[in-house]
Amino acid sequence: MRTMIRSAAAIGVVTAAAVTVGTMSTLAAGAGAVPTLPTDVSASGSANGVRVEISDDTRSAHSGDVVDYTVRVDNESQTSYPDLEVYHLVPAGFQLVDSSPQAKQEDDTLRWTANVPAGRTVVFTDQVMAGTVEESEHMTPRTREAKAGTVTHQFTSTACARSSATGPALACGTVREQLTDGPDAMAGAAAPGAAKHWQPGLLGVGVIAALYAGFRGFWRKRRGRGAEGDEG
Repeated sequence: MRTMIRSAAAIGVVTAAAVTVGTMSTLAAGAGAVPTLPTDVSASGSANGVRVEISDDTRSAHSGDVVDYTVRVDNESQTSYPDLEVYHLVPAGFQLVDSSPQAKQEDDTLRWTANVPAGRTVVFTDQVMAGTVEESEHMTPRTREAKAGTVTHQFTSTACARSSATGPALACGTVREQLTDGPDAMAGAAAPGAAKHWQPGLLGVGVIAALYAGFRGFWRKRRGRGAEGDEG
């Protein structure tokens, strides 16, 4: 009887360990599902009395998402720019959806032209549809997530202002964002409150299998001893 109690206690301890291992495996998998990459909400640059700020409405986008950008140009100098060109550089594969004032897209560049007197501020907005990681992967190294087929990497979006279409850049601002692409990219993270199911993981499965084999062997020995006693 004592042997059975000790065996049951040992089985209980190992089973608890298996449950713990499985829970930790599940938590670790969930924690590693979304890699953390440096991102910015806004960024600015100043030079030659001109300040350019670019901001976005999200730090993380999926393929097909529309990202809203705002470009603000402050002419803090004493010089007026009647043909100031403001341009927004986006990754390859990103497409203009709408803008205000109306912008022109040439390859990966959105362009505006405006009259900006000394001491004045102008604001431009645009909505751009994100492309795929494969289209823009040349921008930065990509990171593959634990979930097969999902790729995440960082991309940049830059806005600059220059005195004219042929003049040098006066100032620029660059924001960094995260782009996710893959079969499950649009699904995103699990909805809040969604049911979570425990999974034992490889180590947990191995421990449970070993427990089953040991418990089965124990009862075989018990039956063998009982049969020997009956024959005696």
